[in-house]
Amino acid sequence: MKLKKSDGDLKKKKELKPRVTLSTTEVYKPTSSEEARINYNKGVESFKNKDLDNAVKYYEKAISIDPKYVDAYDNLGLVFRHQGNLEKAEFYYKKSIEIYPNGYLAHQNLAIVYGLKKLYEKALNEYEIMKKIDPNDPEGYYGIANVYMTLGKYDFALENAKKALELYEELNHPYIKDSQLLLGLIYYFSNDKVNAKTLLKKAKDNGAEIHEKFLIEFNL
Repeated sequence: MKLKKSDGDLKKKKELKPRVTLSTTEVYKPTSSEEARINYNKGVESFKNKDLDNAVKYYEKAISIDPKYVDAYDNLGLVFRHQGNLEKAEFYYKKSIEIYPNGYLAHQNLAIVYGLKKLYEKALNEYEIMKKIDPNDPEGYYGIANVYMTLGKYDFALENAKKALELYEELNHPYIKDSQLLLGLIYYFSNDKVNAKTLLKKAKDNGAEIHEKFLIEFNL
């Protein structure tokens, strides 16, 4: 299906939407160093206050004290991503995975970095790893659906978006509306306007922000 430029722009706005990316507690490998923990917590506070330079300083200090402090690597990657330094973000997420290969958060964030770099096959690989780590978590399916929609492979996108929505609904998760929106967009670009309208209306009713184009076209 040939898309108008405006339709392509709509797709790009849904590309690889980031999810929960900031670790505020030691999820994977808590440090045994009180000094490392203190610097880590200072990094968290600095990030919350949008003081990214100090966030980098404190996370790097925590890592220098405890080189296996996984959460510090994860959050340092996030800070660099916010600074637009995707190379450093990728480096620190990979370091996190090197220490803890089943780190769900690091794989998710690395997938987002790959998406921003338009390395879509690598992004898909990270999302597939997420599915293997936890097949019942919808995030991997959502990410895969998002990538495939960006690539125009709507059948694959549809399959994964449906699974993501199913799992979000089972969890009664706040991201239900995002998943409904994504699925609605996939239906739309697949030229299935009936299902697109149904899902976009559900998303709107649940509080999702709907592009004006669809509000007008479907009288939502």
